[in-house]
Amino acid sequence: KQEQKRSLFWKVCYLNVSSLRSKQLEVSNDNYLMDSDIFSLGETHLMPEETIAFNGYSGHFASSGSWRGTAAYTKINQCDQPHTIVSENHSAIFIKTNDFDIIFLYLSKGFDQNSLFKQFDDWIDKAKPTAIIGDVNWNFSENTKMKNFLNVRGFSQLIEKPTYDDGTLIDHIYVNQSLSELGVVTEQEAAYYSDHDIVTLLIAKK
Repeated sequence: KQEQKRSLFWKVCYLNVSSLRSKQLEVSNDNYLMDSDIFSLGETHLMPEETIAFNGYSGHFASSGSWRGTAAYTKINQCDQPHTIVSENHSAIFIKTNDFDIIFLYLSKGFDQNSLFKQFDDWIDKAKPTAIIGDVNWNFSENTKMKNFLNVRGFSQLIEKPTYDDGTLIDHIYVNQSLSELGVVTEQEAAYYSDHDIVTLLIAKK
């Protein structure tokens, strides 16, 4: 059944890894993550220009040191070079494929909302199936500017259960209407080497 599902869907995963440098072996041995077409790791703690590779994937990095950073790894051909942004309190990687676009992000508390929202508007094509995935560091039950910003632009958040050990839902998957119409399914898996769950978006292949 799993093999049949994988033949029908692109698999996109995200995990707050809390130091990629110290968890590289665990990630490489995680069969669930390594089965992804695209996966992203948040709070990488990598320094600028520092990279870590995984076999079969091209890696892309938005790094700024301890307690910050995003990395993305893909096996899917891209129709453009990934775009990255890095600041003191947020990082994001924008990946464009022929079928859909993905924005991966890691946000620290107190992130610069206006700067991030402007970047979203620059990146997002309303007609293109698009997902925004990452650790936003606020519980989805809260009424935040980011939630309202994405709602106005037609994005829905799909993860329903807590993703962090303290019982909060802070790892989100947002999809726009164009992506929903392709057909999407979400999954949530524990990772023994992180206090966050892996959140997964399965996107139906055309």
